Amino acid sequence: MEEQDEADLMAEVYVGRACVDSIEEVANFVSKTLYYENSHHPYISKILFVGEYLGFPGISAYGGNYKDVIKPLIPEMYNLVCLYDRDLPYEWNKYDMIELINNATPHIINHDGHSYYGYNLKMHNSDVDYLTNTNPFFLYSHGCMAGGFDNPSGYDCIAERLTVETPFGAFAAIMNSRYGLGSENNLDSPSLDLDESFFKALYQENIREIGRANHYSKEDNIWQINENGIRWVFYETNLFGDPEISIKSPNQEPVELSLTITKPADNGAVYFRGSSLFSLPFINYPIVLGKITVEASVESDPIGNVYSVEFLINNQSQHVDTKKPFSWNIDTPVKGFYTLSVIANGYYGESVREDMTVYLWIR
Repeated sequence: MEEQDEADLMAEVYVGRACVDSIEEVANFVSKTLYYENSHHPYISKILFVGEYLGFPGISAYGGNYKDVIKPLIPEMYNLVCLYDRDLPYEWNKYDMIELINNATPHIINHDGHSYYGYNLKMHNSDVDYLTNTNPFFLYSHGCMAGGFDNPSGYDCIAERLTVETPFGAFAAIMNSRYGLGSENNLDSPSLDLDESFFKALYQENIREIGRANHYSKEDNIWQINENGIRWVFYETNLFGDPEISIKSPNQEPVELSLTITKPADNGAVYFRGSSLFSLPFINYPIVLGKITVEASVESDPIGNVYSVEFLINNQSQHVDTKKPFSWNIDTPVKGFYTLSVIANGYYGESVREDMTVYLWIR
């Protein structure tokens, strides 16, 4: 049998794809790349890990279990948030994802879930048109086929849609041109091997250029190139974006948050249908009769570092607001004494809380 030389698996150049078909798409790609390179916005501190229900046996049933393997590689300076089907009372959907991207944009999304050529993050190509985030993100996904840039189904893949076909969405993405490879009853999978090595490159080897980090993730696994699935993911894992762009670290400054519940006021005020009528001097809690909009004043020093404001009743989360004015409408039937709480969160993990006792009677 004639011997065949092994392919050259070591990179001399780092390749990224900009799958553009028009001047408009060129403009989208360039403007997002330049925006990210020049950004000092506090969203740089946020990383979002996303895991779906995969349906495989045992521990491999949930994408969140795979993502948890990557968690130790993320430096503490980042604010890591997880959206896992595994941990929710219901499976998150595309509307949850669109809301997160538009109103609490993460810097990096690391995703494990089912995908197709025009489907990823539980969004179809048409859903990408609902994204309005001005801060573009970087996406790394295990999903099958979502990076099929050769258009085998006759339409552009969602990696193209996210990176060049909209002025919003992602400035770059690493996605699979064909099947991502998972596992059954264990977490030892080819796609996870490359995922882990990519974030090892970023945060342990200090290889911040995404093209170079993508190739490091492959070369770090050359030792097992002939093992099940490694050669497959080596060839199919592709970068959509400028390979020279470098992933940023937060320029973390000490952040101070201030929070005051401004409505209802904690001074014995009596409210009727949202309006303050008078105050009772002998009590120190508000009395609320009828529906009311709870309002909170939240500021940060330096300014612009308020990530979210959460409203709670008896320590149960009711509403999260990400834009001023921070408020929540109480309109469900309740009667009695409750603890009203508001928690303000900063981009770098800071948190401040205010609680008050309130009497509510809403019919």
